[in-house]
Amino acid sequence: MIESHVLSSLRRIQAQGHSIHGKTIIAAVSGGADSVALLFILLSLREKLKFTLRAVHVEHGIRGAESVADQRFVEELCAKLDVPLDVYTVDAPSFAMQTQEKKGIEDAARTLRYGAFEKALEKNAGDYVALAHHKGDQSETLMLHIIHGTGIAGLCGMQEVRDRFIRPLLHVTHEEMKDYLNQIDQKWCEDVTNRDEAQVRAFLRMNVLPAMRCVNPSVDEALARLAVIASRDDSYLSQITNGYIEKNLTEAPFGYAVNIEETLHEAILSRVIVCAIEKVSGFYLGKKKNDEIISIIHDGDSGKTEVSKACNVEWKKPNLYIIVNNSAKVLDVRVNNNDNFDMAQSNGKTAQIVPKALIAKAEWRFRQNGDWIQPFGVKGTVSLSDYLIDKKTARPTRDYIPLLALGNEVLWAVGVGASEKLRFSARDERREFTLLTWRGND
Repeated sequence: MIESHVLSSLRRIQAQGHSIHGKTIIAAVSGGADSVALLFILLSLREKLKFTLRAVHVEHGIRGAESVADQRFVEELCAKLDVPLDVYTVDAPSFAMQTQEKKGIEDAARTLRYGAFEKALEKNAGDYVALAHHKGDQSETLMLHIIHGTGIAGLCGMQEVRDRFIRPLLHVTHEEMKDYLNQIDQKWCEDVTNRDEAQVRAFLRMNVLPAMRCVNPSVDEALARLAVIASRDDSYLSQITNGYIEKNLTEAPFGYAVNIEETLHEAILSRVIVCAIEKVSGFYLGKKKNDEIISIIHDGDSGKTEVSKACNVEWKKPNLYIIVNNSAKVLDVRVNNNDNFDMAQSNGKTAQIVPKALIAKAEWRFRQNGDWIQPFGVKGTVSLSDYLIDKKTARPTRDYIPLLALGNEVLWAVGVGASEKLRFSARDERREFTLLTWRGND
């Protein structure tokens, strides 16, 4: 029965476009009942699904001699089964103390463990790491998210496949795996820390979930259903969000702007804010800051807040401007090192032909007091501020426009326009010019 659950899971994973046939699966084996059962089940399905099986074990440096004994147990088991094994030794206690946020031991161990998994994948050209999370682990994960005030994404719990990690035991209970091992007369290791109620997961496992099972003996099945339903709904809402962002997010060399339609439902608005900021800056927005930005949008025509030291958000109805305050990124311009360029490529906004002699003298910077420009095609000069207003450049972005300047003379405002001084004609010697191109996100 347990093999059929895992077989069904692997087939669902394949149906999602994650091929198993001909791939290398690395089973994460701690020595506990769940991971030992996973190893045996994958071994039994290896020929049927035509994959290569390896194993990985991580010794966390937490339980002293017991932890080392677990390692020896896994080494002997894999040798007996003729399954190649990689062992990684880490120091979770030291890592927990060294990290800036002073991680707890369990969090530190998890970070190091997944780092070891990535190393095993890279070393062995692996395709997937198989993890032994089961139905009870899913219940604990959901309860952990709920007590911390999760949104719908947290209610999705663990997925059968995410990136290069697969969890084919999510529909199997811990008891079923122990029964399976007893049937094949296979021993396993017991980790005493799994019963340490000082750890939140262990407290939930030992106290909260048993109490819930008194109310509903099928609570694990109910929570698993919740995860499936939440995953389905989350997928649909994400689809709507991504479509909205694709339609309404515009990019310039000096930031992004999201047009916020007045009819946009708050459930989608919340997601749009989170996804857009993560897309732009890589920063995942917490609920508190997300609520603050939503309030700014609802409370008036303008407002701003700092998302992180490197990212600012400003609301100027109807646009939410997201600006990454990173000079290295904003001033990221590609230089064409030969004179083989197409004049048509120079649009004055994201690409510009510039005399090499001027590049040698000019500097890249943001705007300063006293800046001026002679706009392309114009005889006179204007202040940079007036020029940006004339070009309808949104005020929140003006301080972040990359400028190529000689003193206070602006030669090129990237994304806006260029100076008449940069005019290039067919009569000019190409070797005296070069093409500058804003890199964007490539």
